[in-house]
Amino acid sequence: MHIGVLGWLGAPNLGDEAAYDLLVAGIQARLPGASFVRLTPFTVARDAFPLRVIPSQGLGAFCDALVLGPGGMFPGGLSWLGVLCNSLGSVPLYAASVGWSPSIATPQAERDTAWWLRRFAFVWARDETFGNLAAQAEVPCVVAPDVVYSAQPAPEERDPLAVAIMPNSTRPDLRPAFAALVARLVAEGRRPVLLPASGLAEQDDIAECKALAVEGTVLRGLWPWQDVAREVARCSACYSARKHGAVLAEVSGVSSAAVDVTGGLAGLLGVSGGYTRLTDDPEGCAPAEASPAWPDALQCVRGRVAGALDKLCGALSGEALLDSIPEQQAVVAARRDV
Repeated sequence: MHIGVLGWLGAPNLGDEAAYDLLVAGIQARLPGASFVRLTPFTVARDAFPLRVIPSQGLGAFCDALVLGPGGMFPGGLSWLGVLCNSLGSVPLYAASVGWSPSIATPQAERDTAWWLRRFAFVWARDETFGNLAAQAEVPCVVAPDVVYSAQPAPEERDPLAVAIMPNSTRPDLRPAFAALVARLVAEGRRPVLLPASGLAEQDDIAECKALAVEGTVLRGLWPWQDVAREVARCSACYSARKHGAVLAEVSGVSSAAVDVTGGLAGLLGVSGGYTRLTDDPEGCAPAEASPAWPDALQCVRGRVAGALDKLCGALSGEALLDSIPEQQAVVAARRDV
């Protein structure tokens, strides 16, 4: 079975690449014969086919099924979703670990997304907002945490002086607060480790990290994402303005402060009351206190991700899943009553 995976790939972006690798690994563990084609809406990308090369030959030339995601695909994806659906032909469409970006959402975007979701055979939503839109479209759906929560903790020895810093170049207004945070940590004898999460030309976290670099800091590279995860696991705390930086910290039990730059992290991080504290002030916020219950809670989160992967692979392999998904039982009952 050839599966196309369409996400924000080839940019590069740490979270999107980590999510892709973990999604593919989860599918391969359940469907051992599956092979994968990386697709992207970007016009130019590394190691991924841009959507613009597909319409002339149709997606059937690439894959037997198409998985949209993982990542915050909506409402930004509305600009190219029509082109995508026109090129599908008989190729079934699925969504995996897809989220909603509230910072660019409008009521019209919600209505348009719900309309397009009727084209999907199955949706794994990583937040309640996107799950509700799938329910409106009467699509088989499960709401489960981000697939990056399936990452294995990096077995690194903790450095009590190291603190991971992950800024976000899309919010230059946060730079003074991060600069003050770095200066305070250095003055306290700590070692800020600057970790870029994106290498996009228009979102260059590498340049943002360089701007924060002063004597006493350490600047690390972006790739591969597993190396970044190991750096985070080695640190005693993490301050991240990137969602997946905080997720990697949670997975490894590193207390973190997540800078909520979009207003949408509350439903995505700390899903079990774990290690992350949300803040809009990285300078004045301390990382969350580690919860003794977090290891058990993390296992619960992993179980929900595994369940979503089971349902996705069941849908990909043609199993009937609609009645087994709690979120869709009311929809099923309504259909039967018609």
